Amino acid sequence: MLQAHPWRRPWLKHISSISSWLVATSRMKSVQNRSTLYIQPLRWLWLSNRRDGSRQEEIVCSAYATAQYLKQQQFSKKVYILGASGIASELDKVGIAHTGVGPEHQMGDLVAMEKVIRLEPDVEAVVVGFDPHLSFPKIVRAVSHLQHPDCLFIATNTDVWFPKGGSNLLIPGAGCMVSCVETVVERPPLVIGKPSKNMFTLLNEKHQLQASRTLMIGDCSNTDILFGKNSNLQTMLVLTGVTTMEDLEEYASSLDEEKHKLLPDFYLPRLDDIINLLRDF
Repeated sequence: MLQAHPWRRPWLKHISSISSWLVATSRMKSVQNRSTLYIQPLRWLWLSNRRDGSRQEEIVCSAYATAQYLKQQQFSKKVYILGASGIASELDKVGIAHTGVGPEHQMGDLVAMEKVIRLEPDVEAVVVGFDPHLSFPKIVRAVSHLQHPDCLFIATNTDVWFPKGGSNLLIPGAGCMVSCVETVVERPPLVIGKPSKNMFTLLNEKHQLQASRTLMIGDCSNTDILFGKNSNLQTMLVLTGVTTMEDLEEYASSLDEEKHKLLPDFYLPRLDDIINLLRDF
């Protein structure tokens, strides 16, 4: 059953209107913070679960949104990428030159590093996302370019960690890599992905969505739900990902108003519980 969260029970009366929306809507968009994949493989993953004629344009990932932002800014210089190949692929599509993707040899000798590392010319933006090849020399390159105040500092997203999926390993997300660079350069990045409303602005420009008639569904309060709140959308959390019911209770009991922004309008134990909801409607 679709549930309004227990600290806002008056929302229960709106369940039937949400059911009507789920039955009637044919406009579903996938908003992804992952910058490691570009649009094409994400499209395959999306269409493997949707057989209703979904189009590639219905998927927005942070790498795509970053490239589109730079295109809108008429950026014509080079980008240094502290991130994965998904960002490079999207920049290629809009004709923006880039460098930095892939492993770089780790050097323990700082004196040798100063002799070996040479900064490429014409870099006027640094884009930071999840980088599986993160290394000290790559951080040095990123922060060195950002010494110049006119060099753009962009973060694809600030996700803290990836869902464990049953593993006992905690996998850091792009957020720790962004924080590493931000700490050195002492200025915040422009965040393109969730929870920034930049992603919704891009969707809205392409599809003319009405915020008041849009429901954001996600499994992480500090990205998905906060993104919905920042974009003035209704929000629904599924409890099979990052955020737990214990987290929600903590947010609800907090005296910090910022924590209250992490509370969804609705929650579901599992996303496939929507099927039962529609069956009962």
